Amino acid sequence: MGQLYRVDNEDSHLKNRTKKFYLEGIKLSQFENKLEKWPNWIQFKREIKLNSLLEGKRIQFDIEDINEWGKIDSVKSNDMSLSDVVFSVKRITMIIKDDIVDELEIEWRPLQTELGRSIIGLLDAGIDVDISMSFFEDQFSHFYIKTEKNVA
Repeated sequence: MGQLYRVDNEDSHLKNRTKKFYLEGIKLSQFENKLEKWPNWIQFKREIKLNSLLEGKRIQFDIEDINEWGKIDSVKSNDMSLSDVVFSVKRITMIIKDDIVDELEIEWRPLQTELGRSIIGLLDAGIDVDISMSFFEDQFSHFYIKTEKNVA
């Protein structure tokens, strides 16, 4: 059985964390390939379009029951290998205006995988990890933790 790490007297693998992205020029339609798998997507898509047309202001869109994953490092592909998965995404919040996603925030939690425990160890040591987003063929593909390549 693996070692459990502790953060603020909590098991760090149980602690949710957040990451906010400030986006420029990213359209809501670029997330459609992932969001269409969400059961309430059609209803929310109608509400978003209606609110955009009627009010023309920024609206917040929350997805609480999403089933999304993050992995280590970016691979320009839509393929997801289980050995690369290091965190789960528990919630996604988007701020949208006129079909443009201005802000996106995720709530995420490290997994108890081999690489996930390495991420927990880094977080427990006070080292921040940098989460980014990958797009493949102009569509959102996945979240990933950036890694620095060793330079000889």
